[in-house]
Amino acid sequence: ALFSYLWNSLNLSVLRFTTTLLLLCVLSALSAQGLAGSRNLEKGILLNFSYGPTVTAGDLADRFGNMASIEVAIDYAPEDSGWLFGIMGQYLFGTAVKEDVLSGLRLSNGIIVGNQRSAADMQLRSRGYFLGLRAGRIISFGENKRSGLKIGLGAGVLSHRIRLQEDANQDGNQIINDYKKGYDRLTEGPALYQFLGYQHMSVNGRINAFIGAEIIEGFTTSQRSFDFNTAGSLEGNRLDIVVG
Repeated sequence: ALFSYLWNSLNLSVLRFTTTLLLLCVLSALSAQGLAGSRNLEKGILLNFSYGPTVTAGDLADRFGNMASIEVAIDYAPEDSGWLFGIMGQYLFGTAVKEDVLSGLRLSNGIIVGNQRSAADMQLRSRGYFLGLRAGRIISFGENKRSGLKIGLGAGVLSHRIRLQEDANQDGNQIINDYKKGYDRLTEGPALYQFLGYQHMSVNGRINAFIGAEIIEGFTTSQRSFDFNTAGSLEGNRLDIVVG
């Protein structure tokens, strides 16, 4: 019983010591963070998440309607500077597809016959991505140098395709496996990126957000050597524009 009492007392003392030490470390870190954030100009890594609607323009508007965009980006902020340098990636998706790449497979009533000899529910979806590097500048109007007008420029690759969403209950023998590539109209090319908006980064780090408008111009070409729907190749340069 004496050994059990001593052991429990020792564990309680260790627990109290550990808790006190952790509390002191946390308070010290918060104090240091407050001192460092008082200028809000320390170097750092900014992890960005954003979502918004997009409007298609140029040649892209002939293929797709409006889409949505999810973005993940990592920016580096140098010390004592309003500049930002980073890498970004956007995933574009939507349901409005204006080019019916399956028109050659449809019967006169518009249906496509599946492998079970009944109407197969084949849906067309828009998919794409932009991956690139960017540089930005914060133009502040007060003491907080990390909040203000945000201007960004970048370059990268724009890619888009038509996703064939098949019937969950039956296949379309004409578009299974690699045959899908003959219908998806995969298109890629170099692209430019511009952003204009407002960024707020509070000194205490509690509220950090940005809002703005951006435009992506892709100078793209078809990546498929043969398109089944047109029984030929889709040649020529395109100007695909996404505004979000």
